[in-house]
Amino acid sequence: MIPQLELYDVCLLVIYLFVIYLSAILFVQKKKKENPIYSYFIPALSLKIAGGLVYAFYHVYVYKGGDTFAFFEAAIEVQEYVSLFDSNTWLVYFNSYDLDYFSFTKYQNFLAGKDVLFFVKIVSLVGFLGLKSYYITTVLFSIISFLGLWKLYLLFNKITIGTEKIIFYAMFTMPTMLLWSSGILKDTITIGFIGYAVCSAANIFVFNEKKLLNILYFILSVYIIFILKPYLVYLLLPALFIWFQSNIKAKINSDFIKVLVTPLLFLTIIIAGYYTLSSLSETAGKYSIDNWENTLQGFHTWHGHLSETDDQSGLSLIHI
Repeated sequence: MIPQLELYDVCLLVIYLFVIYLSAILFVQKKKKENPIYSYFIPALSLKIAGGLVYAFYHVYVYKGGDTFAFFEAAIEVQEYVSLFDSNTWLVYFNSYDLDYFSFTKYQNFLAGKDVLFFVKIVSLVGFLGLKSYYITTVLFSIISFLGLWKLYLLFNKITIGTEKIIFYAMFTMPTMLLWSSGILKDTITIGFIGYAVCSAANIFVFNEKKLLNILYFILSVYIIFILKPYLVYLLLPALFIWFQSNIKAKINSDFIKVLVTPLLFLTIIIAGYYTLSSLSETAGKYSIDNWENTLQGFHTWHGHLSETDDQSGLSLIHI
């Protein structure tokens, strides 16, 4: 069922947005004295919230379909089941991937993928705060994504001085950031936690700040990204390895030592990256490196079916 905007949702939106913006204004007034970059905080927050709501309205009133509704409806059923306060209902959040625990929902087959099941659990938890409103839950998802991106924005401005406006446009106004990572989607969570992961890694290896806490943040962030979209980890970790290698080289003053150390660092990165990604791939299921072709073919078949039967978007795979 497509969640139409009702009076209940409108009232909640007014209340939630008032609280969110009042909190943001008070926060910025305090932080702006320490760092003028925070003058971009409310515009960035507004873009993410607006992007999330535009995405929601588009899928409700124009596209009239999409996985976002299946995620939300499955999450609502999980909430209702947990709200029974039976002695074991809350175990659905701690059960790994045994679908027998989800026999209460009509979306049991939809939850067969580890990534989908994990994401629906996240949606259901956030949905409790959203009071079962699709639109409020969308706003909360936008904020989760925004907070991770804002940390990344601060990091980039810490590394490069005087480019805050360019970075702002790149991070908060591009369609991927504005729309496709602001609604009730796996991309929204992964984008936000990529921000947390990169900032935590930088604090560990570049700035040497609160190492233990940042190690925990990094592990948690990479774990969440890996469960939802493992292939993003395949891209993220090598990029971080290359960045840290460049940072280590920059700290070496002697050109002679740089020449000696560079091949060793390069070889270390290749070996560490290979074994790390191979280990991760073994537990990635359909997103493992060996299964990429079959997974892409599955996406092609499913989207082709949607385009033929439900007048939704399709895609083609070109054999090279």
